[in-house]
Amino acid sequence: MGKVEERQSRILEILSVSGKSEVTELAGLCGVSLVTVRKDLTELETRGLLRREQGYAILNEENDMRRRLAANHSTKVRLAREAASLIEDGDTVMIESGSCCILLADEISRTKRNVTIVTNSVFMADYIGRASNIHLVLLGGDYQPDSQAVVGPITRLGAQSFHVKRFFAGTDGYHPQIGFTGDNHLRVETLRNLAQNAEEVVILTESCKFTRQGVVPEFSLDEVQYLITDSGLPEGIEKELAGYGIHVTKV
Repeated sequence: MGKVEERQSRILEILSVSGKSEVTELAGLCGVSLVTVRKDLTELETRGLLRREQGYAILNEENDMRRRLAANHSTKVRLAREAASLIEDGDTVMIESGSCCILLADEISRTKRNVTIVTNSVFMADYIGRASNIHLVLLGGDYQPDSQAVVGPITRLGAQSFHVKRFFAGTDGYHPQIGFTGDNHLRVETLRNLAQNAEEVVILTESCKFTRQGVVPEFSLDEVQYLITDSGLPEGIEKELAGYGIHVTKV
């Protein structure tokens, strides 16, 4: 990650804690001039990750998908870049609607050519849909406003028109006996339906998700081929996952 990206991730992480910060304060915390931090804020605002009002930078509302992108931004970007290394120019992949997955799609749009992305994320279509070097297929279905994604039987039927090598998904939690878990049964059902049309399932998630348990079983450990996470993954869990043949990458 370059200096500019590191600094912009630092700005987002500061705002993730405070919600709002003066531009002069951000410049001091980042050790740069006002001119430099204003350039960073302009770029971040253009990407929809924050807004600016009268000398302040303000993070988006709690239920805004862009705020989820801003949380732990530097970690999520590293996960996205590692996941993108599994994708070649010309590939067709399925990517779901979680924040790490949105950043993966953004990374693909910046670094790959002629990749087709099949997704249930309406937010993703808006976020990267204007990129000229990718082809994005947005599945239909019942719209969930909080995640800005579609779910349900229409989504399942649309996904059946494709067969891809890899499906990239996030997760809400983990249970050693159950595997990966989710919080919303409709989202989990949709992820499982999408995975049926892929040869391999790749989970992108922060290691903190391994400290909590979702209420709905998402994927058992023998249904997942890759896990991409950060260095906070406990060694015991890593060995457990490896025992099921899951290729674990920590970044």
